[in-house]
Amino acid sequence: MKIIKRTLSAAVSAVMTLTSAAGSGIFISSATEQFPAGVYKDEYGLWDYYTITEGDFLFGLRTNMGVPASLADDRYKYDDIGDCPRRDDELVLLEYNGSDKDVVVPDTVDGRKVTALGANAFSEKKKIDSVTLPDQIDFIAGKAFFMSTVKKINIPEAVKIIPEDMCYGCILLEEAEGLDHVWLCSDNAFYGTDVTLPEGVLTCEDINTFSGYIDSSLPSFVSGSYEDWDFHIEWNGGNFDVIITELPMSTGAGITADGKKRTVVFPEKFGRIPVNGCRAYRNISGEEITYIFPESYDDIYMDFSTYRIAAVEFRNKDARFEGSFAGSSISEITLPSNTVYTAKMFDGCKKLKSFEAAEGTEKAELSYRFFADCGALETVTVPESCGKISIGSEAFSGDTALKTVNIPDTVCVTGIDDKAFSGCSSLESLSVPKSGVEQFSIGREAFKDCEKLSSVVFPDDCKRLIISGSAFKDCTALARAELPDVAEVHIDNYAFSGTPITSLKAESGWSIGSNAFMDCDQLSEVSINGADVGISAFMRCDALKKLTVSGAAKLNKDAFKGCTSLEDIKLIGSGYSISNSFDDCRNLMKINGKTVFDSKTGDLTPDLKPIVMESFASDDNIGFLNEYVLYHVKKTISEIIEPDMTDMEKIRTIHDWVCANAKYTDKDDSGLTDHNDASLFLLPTTVCDGYSRAFNLLAHEAGIETCVVDSIDHSWNIVKIGGLYFHIDTTWDDGDTIGRSWFLRSDREMKDAGGSHARWTLDCPSALHSFQKDTLPECSRSMGDANSDGAINTADLVLFSKYLLGGSKLTGDDQTVCDLNFDGCADTFDIVMFRRQLTSDT
Repeated sequence: MKIIKRTLSAAVSAVMTLTSAAGSGIFISSATEQFPAGVYKDEYGLWDYYTITEGDFLFGLRTNMGVPASLADDRYKYDDIGDCPRRDDELVLLEYNGSDKDVVVPDTVDGRKVTALGANAFSEKKKIDSVTLPDQIDFIAGKAFFMSTVKKINIPEAVKIIPEDMCYGCILLEEAEGLDHVWLCSDNAFYGTDVTLPEGVLTCEDINTFSGYIDSSLPSFVSGSYEDWDFHIEWNGGNFDVIITELPMSTGAGITADGKKRTVVFPEKFGRIPVNGCRAYRNISGEEITYIFPESYDDIYMDFSTYRIAAVEFRNKDARFEGSFAGSSISEITLPSNTVYTAKMFDGCKKLKSFEAAEGTEKAELSYRFFADCGALETVTVPESCGKISIGSEAFSGDTALKTVNIPDTVCVTGIDDKAFSGCSSLESLSVPKSGVEQFSIGREAFKDCEKLSSVVFPDDCKRLIISGSAFKDCTALARAELPDVAEVHIDNYAFSGTPITSLKAESGWSIGSNAFMDCDQLSEVSINGADVGISAFMRCDALKKLTVSGAAKLNKDAFKGCTSLEDIKLIGSGYSISNSFDDCRNLMKINGKTVFDSKTGDLTPDLKPIVMESFASDDNIGFLNEYVLYHVKKTISEIIEPDMTDMEKIRTIHDWVCANAKYTDKDDSGLTDHNDASLFLLPTTVCDGYSRAFNLLAHEAGIETCVVDSIDHSWNIVKIGGLYFHIDTTWDDGDTIGRSWFLRSDREMKDAGGSHARWTLDCPSALHSFQKDTLPECSRSMGDANSDGAINTADLVLFSKYLLGGSKLTGDDQTVCDLNFDGCADTFDIVMFRRQLTSDT
């Protein structure tokens, strides 16, 4: 037993003698001044002071009505400040003024409970023998019985702390009933009395320091230290919370050591004081530390980041936990059900192998980089009790060992953000049973480079599914992606590019972005029923053999470009729109099961021709169009080229045929119908691209080395005669009559002309032109420049005349540039052309 007759520090006295502070709640009055009821003003603002007299008792409360403007700034905070706030249905006994020897404090007054005893309530009362307090009193202020004649008092069970000077100088006091329930007692609370404290009641000496204070953010009564554990005792609406605030450095009660290993078992009690929480900012020093929080701990905050932690055990599975493990060495963890999930909570935990949220967890937000770069993490389990889960950006990014995320069918996944599983190279499957939202989104690169991911199931309870750009890009094992039957599906650019998905059915309400399924080399069957298909959406899907287009489907440019196994297309109805969508589908020969090109007639099958003209005429390197073009190229050459023609004659003949058979249009549609190999042979009009392509194919068929060149807004050809190269522009030679102004011109002549001909590059416009060489030829000689001096003048005419008279020799290339009438021979007929050229130049 302890007899308390010592004095306590002034710091304790300041707090235990309930000093009131400003706030928005209702608080115990610190003074015994008997103000009339009404509103008063002091440095804290306006106060509504309420008092009531019941017999010999004075009861009261006061309420802060607001903060004056002069104090309302960021430096001060007045809300929720104070010792032991009261509710508006409670009263504080401020003072007893009667003469009874045996005082019984009433339970209620005017319909309000009496729940606290104010400072000096019975101070220096000389005629009282006993005071009986009602059971609901949970707080007694300092000096409540100071220097009184009381002999007997009771301490209600809810009172856990005996304040400074409570019974100081009460020399007649013999009994204080109820101390068995008390946790902590001020040293001089019973100074001068013969009251003894039961075993287990702690005093100032026991907890090393015993300081109470008022803090603007954390109202507390007592702070102290017990066996090297620092703690606060805080009032919490009728109860006390006992919170650990700092741990011992490396040794102390509850800490066991094995070399550098430590096991930290948090204390359940300090004497009689039950500990129920932790808000610690310092960890134990050492390696491979195990932390164990008892079942009594219902509120825990602790930062475990960057520390060498072996394990953390939460024995209260429903505790509230807030903290971080980022960068720690934790290997496995089960979080309690009321965990506050925060960004980067386990970021960089290299040894973490498994994670489980406790049963009872209602919502889990795996936010930004929650498990990022946890290279050993294999499994994550969400309990059935969890109503919702959200997966934030980069939540699992870089978790190369992650195989399974267990999400029960009862759990709603509200969304998966950008790069959430990016780089999870061991993840094999993911099923999202339901979303609980109208719009379910999968962010950009959410599963990028998940090379073992073979199956994904999307929720079917949403109205709109959005799969963002590159979401599953290069998931090289993804053969199964069950897209739900919902009203709208938006698949953005590159979303499934490079995956081995095998089939797809896109309905009305779908939009498929550019390159969304590009390079899906195992995709064999696609149905587009009213969907909008973006540019290059299915480009280079080499295995695609079965394609159905129906409804109001819209296929944009290059939608199925390079699908080399596609042989047949099924078109249903007439509401679809196809625009330059099948370039390089070189094996596409049929539409609706019918062969498109009839080799017997050299034309397109009559009932399919309108479809081709409407939907396919703008494409290059389609099988049936290639057959059509090559047929007409061969046919034309067989009709206009004789076996004994020289190269010069062949080139002139092909030039003239193109000019005669092409009709130029200035309605350029920027890369569609008029810009392809078939345009001159199939369509009524064409543009420069059609001229140069047709000439290229015809010249090559005739055995002439040729290529296509283009500038920013024009296209023409370069041909080889003998050892020389020359420019030919059939487009600009096609007028009312066939001209030769742009026939066999040198580089210099083209550059001097400027405009569209000032610069050019080599162009291979389609696969049919793959015969071209890879380097751009140099056209160094001009027609008529017999002496190769770069100029055309009388010296060239004199030299050529001497050649004809046998007085000089000309090489084969020299003879070529002298063939100015383009008949394949350098002879006297060219003298006339020389003279005309010299005359026109002057």
